[in-house]
Amino acid sequence: MRFRIEDVFFPPGVRDRIYARGIDEDMVFRALGADPALGDVTPEFTPVGLDRDGRPRYEGLARDPHSGMYLEIGFVLHPDGRARCFHAMQMRTWLRRHFVKGRR
Repeated sequence: MRFRIEDVFFPPGVRDRIYARGIDEDMVFRALGADPALGDVTPEFTPVGLDRDGRPRYEGLARDPHSGMYLEIGFVLHPDGRARCFHAMQMRTWLRRHFVKGRR
């Protein structure tokens, strides 16, 4: 599943928590838009329900090609291409193994 993501933002309620994990909007943007044609790891997205406005919520596993960090990301994609990221953290070890193994 590929998305046209123009921008990523963290809402005020989660911004400080995500920053405290050493993750910023640019890292999430690069991870969500990783291009396998350039040798990047293809992100995996799973729909997980709807937000309050009825938009689909997605959870994704992705790798930021610049930093090499593997991320677990939760986001809602708005019609204008902006992704509202409600969750971002370094990928847990067991998930990373699963994510990398599925690429071989």
